Amino acid sequence: MTREDKPPPSLEDIDSRLRRARGKEQPSDGLKTPTSNLGRAFHLAIEMAAGLAVGGAIGWFLDNRVFDTKPWLLVVFLFLGLGAGVRNVMRTIGRFNAELEHKEREAKEQARDETTKDDRG
Repeated sequence: MTREDKPPPSLEDIDSRLRRARGKEQPSDGLKTPTSNLGRAFHLAIEMAAGLAVGGAIGWFLDNRVFDTKPWLLVVFLFLGLGAGVRNVMRTIGRFNAELEHKEREAKEQARDETTKDDRG
């Protein structure tokens, strides 16, 4: 039997094979989301803690080793560290939101394209 003797596969057969192949290729986003969100939460907590730790360390060093003004520079730099931590957290949240909006936009465009293809077919 040659290639020309075989009947072409039906559209339903092609569609079912495509759905099975797509299902195997694309991992479920449901499993990624909790881990991703937990990672993001830890990222934000570390950003805040790092700002406080660096501010506190600078304040302690300046108070104890340079100016001997205990505890004033420690308090001042703790507040500066808090401000830096909040600023970093807000910047990181903005980046996370931009990524989420980009993914949502892509999903909407893909859904619209699939709907358009279904209407034509």
